[in-house]
Formats: sequence, C-alpha cells, structure tokens
Amino acid sequence: MIRIKIYKQKNDNPARVLCQNSKGALNDDEDSSCAALPAALYCGMAIYHSHMSYTSRSGGGSACSHAAYISGSIVKDERTGMTWDYSKKAHDVLYSEIIAPESSPEWVYDRDQLWNEVERFEDYIAEKRFKGHKDPIKNDKSLAGKEKFLSSCKTSFKADFALPLEITDKDHLTELARKIVKECYVSNGLVAQYAIHDMKGNPHLHIIATTRPLVDGSFSEKRFVIDKIKLVEIRKQMADITNHFGHEKGYDYHLDHRSYKDQGIKLVATKHLGPNARHRLQELSHNIQDNEEIRQKNIEILLNNPEEIIKVVASQKAVFTQVDLAKEIFKRVAGDEKLYSVLKAKIDWD
Repeated sequence: MIRIKIYKQKNDNPARVLCQNSKGALNDDEDSSCAALPAALYCGMAIYHSHMSYTSRSGGGSACSHAAYISGSIVKDERTGMTWDYSKKAHDVLYSEIIAPESSPEWVYDRDQLWNEVERFEDYIAEKRFKGHKDPIKNDKSLAGKEKFLSSCKTSFKADFALPLEITDKDHLTELARKIVKECYVSNGLVAQYAIHDMKGNPHLHIIATTRPLVDGSFSEKRFVIDKIKLVEIRKQMADITNHFGHEKGYDYHLDHRSYKDQGIKLVATKHLGPNARHRLQELSHNIQDNEEIRQKNIEILLNNPEEIIKVVASQKAVFTQVDLAKEIFKRVAGDEKLYSVLKAKIDWD
C-alpha cells in the first residue's frame, strides 16, 4: 500500500474533495456518507496531445481545403477550380484568424488570397526550377522533375493541439491560442491561420501555416524546415507556453510533451481518437479495440505498480489532490466499481 500526503488547494470546493475514512471508504470532507463514485470523477484533466504534419498535393491534399475546414468557411481553390465549403461546421468554431509577421502586406490576411497565393507560388517555383533543356534526354528529366514537384509539393504545415479542459474562459482560450501560433510559427517568418474548435469535452486548436517565410512582401524560395529535432522543440514549446499561461492565469494543470516512456511511466499510451474519428468509422473501430486492449494491459500494470497512477497525475497537475487521483483511477477502470475499489485500496490517502 502506498501512503501519500496531499494538500487541498485554495480553490477546491470542500464538498468535492475526497478522503478515506477509517474503513477505507472514499468520502466527502463535509459529509461522512459514502461517495464511492462521485460525479466529480467524470471530469477530465489536461492531457498533452499534439499532431503535426504537412499538407501535400500528393493524395489530393489542399491548403485551401484545410483552411476552409478549420475556419468553418468557404474557400475556392483557383488552381483546381474546386470550392471547399465547410460552412455547416461554423458552429464548432469559437474563433479564427490569420497572424503574420509585422509589416506583412494586406493580402495575407485574406484567407482566399493567402492560400491561393501559396498554391500559385509553388507553381512559380516549378516553372523557375525546371526550365527544360535543349538536350532531349535532359529535357525529359526536367519535365518529369517538374511534374513530380507539382504533384507532390508541400503547401502548408498543419497542427492540432488539445487545449486544457481547465481553461473555461473563452477569451483565455483565444489568448493562449494566439500565443502558441505567434511563438511557434509566426516568429519564424511564417503566416499562420488558426481556429479554436470548442467542442464539448474536446477544446482544441487547429493551425495551418505557410511552409515558406515572407520576405519583402513575398514568399521565400527557401522553405522553413521542420525536421524531427524541430518537431520535438515545437511540441515542448507548445507545452511550455501553455503551462506558463496557466500559471499566469491561476489555472491548475501541467502538460508534459514527453512520452510515458521518457517520463519513466510504465503505462502504455492509448491512441488519440480525435474530433473527427467518428467520420472514419473503420479507423475508429480499430482504435477503440486497440485502446481497450491497452486499457486492460494498463490495469494489470497498475495492480502491480500502483505508484504509476501518481506519476501520471503528477505529469498533468502542478499540485494534485485526492479527487485528482480518484478521477484518474476512475478513468483507467472505465467506471468498473470493483476495479476502482481495488486500485483505490492500494493507495492510502492521509
């Protein structure tokens, strides 16, 4: 049995802070009646999740399409002639805007102009780089290279980032999102469009950024590179910005960008289903099945190593309470009262 001391925070509601009585029952501080599975346990805690990738023309990717999707708007791709209409999803969008480096031209703040210019500039690079050749063999190679570039060039960076559930002030969500976008993307000379999707239980930030910095009012011929090292840096930067913001505003959460393995936690991370997983039914089914197998494996780990539950909560909270531990246990056992009681009994709260 693990015995730990936890101090209540000033903003805790005493009626919802849990403790164990002499018989081991989980009770409210101000009520001696048994509260084995209080409603508070159904609430989540901040968990780090971010996913970063490219928009590429290979496979039909379109910067115009993604810009329309995240903003819940309509954008016409002038290169292909396709109009992307996501206006029916506008109700999910809390806020959206475009941020650019100082002294950027006005056209970058227009969604349609920005992403169509991004597409046009890639075509310009292809024309400039692959000019053909008098020699028939070299000319064929040049034309093949041009075709390959045009069909597979990367037109934007994409990212999504789970915002802490603890941030309930919508203005704070917008302020935090703007900080992340400015410091992670715009500070590198890139133009970035972002949107906050305020879906119940899943507030998250979408970002689409140019792959080329702005130089003297036009895009650079040299791309900004996000390699594996830079990717890790941005993941950490997002966590640090979010943690610093939470501390400034008085929120109690802590995000750790590192994997469980790198944190020294023995548990296995589940697969993130994402806000649109239900539209990908086959993938959703596989992931749910995989997550259930992972959950069972993690329960076995926790039964043998109950201290791991404390490590997990400590990675999510700067200061944690009894109710935070109870929430995490309840989540791990998926509401199974017997397993909840078994795991709870392995940790002794003073």
